[in-house]
Amino acid sequence: MSSISSWVLSIAGIVCISVIIEIIMPEGQMNKYIRGVLSFIIILVIISPLPNLLKAKDINVNPTINQIGIQQEFIDNFNIAKKDAYESDLSKLMENIGYGDVSFELNLKTDGEKYYFDKLFVDLSKLVIKENAQHKDIVEIKEEILGEVSKVIKDVEVYFEE
Repeated sequence: MSSISSWVLSIAGIVCISVIIEIIMPEGQMNKYIRGVLSFIIILVIISPLPNLLKAKDINVNPTINQIGIQQEFIDNFNIAKKDAYESDLSKLMENIGYGDVSFELNLKTDGEKYYFDKLFVDLSKLVIKENAQHKDIVEIKEEILGEVSKVIKDVEVYFEE
């Protein structure tokens, strides 16, 4: 707190000195140069505490292992939520085209840097064909589901469970 009060007193003192010099100073060409020097000194006094603030000991710019772990946990949770959203969207899509109780499970993989889906398991054991869907053979239903899935998720192996 004493450093703040001494800083404010320094500003007040330099402003008072500059006002006195302005009053005493004669008119002429030298007047603008002296004002420039006084303005520069006032700016220096105002910004003088900045180096001490920049050397603050509480600022840590190097991440610790714990912080990195928290970020990795966030990325993992985000990708799991993304996987759950895809599974839910695929189930709703099947409802819309007339197939009820179709459940999906995506296999989420990582290569260390990037997450991707490599397998999709489609459970048709509880398949209900709704009124708005045509009655088809199970092979045709699988082909239709495969076509719809490929519109949503690219490059994934699909496995059907009956």
